[in-house]
Amino acid sequence: MLVVSIIVIILGVAISKLGNTTGIAKSMRVQADVQAIKTQLQLYESMNGFFPTTEQGLQALVTQRKTIHDPLAGINCSRKCQRIPGAAITSIAIPV
Repeated sequence: MLVVSIIVIILGVAISKLGNTTGIAKSMRVQADVQAIKTQLQLYESMNGFFPTTEQGLQALVTQRKTIHDPLAGINCSRKCQRIPGAAITSIAIPV
């Protein structure tokens, strides 16, 4: 009976230690999401020179974009991606 009691106590301690892993995982997920939002806002600011207003942010959440902003100036993707002479290419554009 004493052995069973010791095993139950050990299992109780082990379960309590493992029970908090979901809370830690949720916290890490939230931190990663906040970091992703921060990175996207910094990218927006570097491309446009200003941060979006609150109204722009809320409007972006409720409406679907009809046009895609092409951050690659000088790329023509009407049929296939081609470089326009004199334009700098900083990354690869994939036609949609």
